[in-house]
Amino acid sequence: MGGCNVLQQRPPKTRIVPYTMEVPKENTLNPYTLEAIRLLAQGFSSQFAEEIASDERMHELMMELASEFVEKNIPIVKEEDQIDVAAELLMNVTVREV
Repeated sequence: MGGCNVLQQRPPKTRIVPYTMEVPKENTLNPYTLEAIRLLAQGFSSQFAEEIASDERMHELMMELASEFVEKNIPIVKEEDQIDVAAELLMNVTVREV
């Protein structure tokens, strides 16, 4: 009786699910519930796309990402030119439902 019983807790299993809405195999949701969730999301996808496309925060984030992309992938020395290329990239991208 000289020992100490310590319950060793295991970390919870973590599963990263891609943005494609694939459901992990361990999911125990009813298939009808899953289908209802998919249909609900499909029904609101156009409205969601319009809302985020008109949100200034989305434009700021996309400009930041475009600037990072140019800095990392396109060898342009002048910062002003980098910003111009990033802005032009942004003009060639749109947010829409798929």
